Amino acid sequence: MPAQPFFFIRVGRKHVKLTYSEVVYIESLANYVKIHTETSPYLTPMTMKQLIRLLPPDMFCRVNRSIIVPINRILSFDKDGVILKGMKFAFGEGYKKELEARIHIISQEQNNPPPMKVCPDGLQPG
Repeated sequence: MPAQPFFFIRVGRKHVKLTYSEVVYIESLANYVKIHTETSPYLTPMTMKQLIRLLPPDMFCRVNRSIIVPINRILSFDKDGVILKGMKFAFGEGYKKELEARIHIISQEQNNPPPMKVCPDGLQPG
């Protein structure tokens, strides 16, 4: 979690305070990004590359060249893309692996620890 739960962006001649939790998704528009929140979109002069370096990596993930999503808003994902409430964004090349590296997936396919055997001196991996 970042030191502060909010950040400021430049919108026109003023700076607007946004909380990380209100961000729904972020869209690239040339040398601008549009930050879509629960209440309104905000356009700010910045590239996606600049913005992704400033966002907390445990909270946000880029899914393609044009879209960044908050990890906590992802409802599901598959080989094709991520699903947020009412939206689906396709994965760009290599971005699915980036998402998988940032989240915890509980799966039977994970490396399971070896079964334990009962030995006279206690439990030992077997």
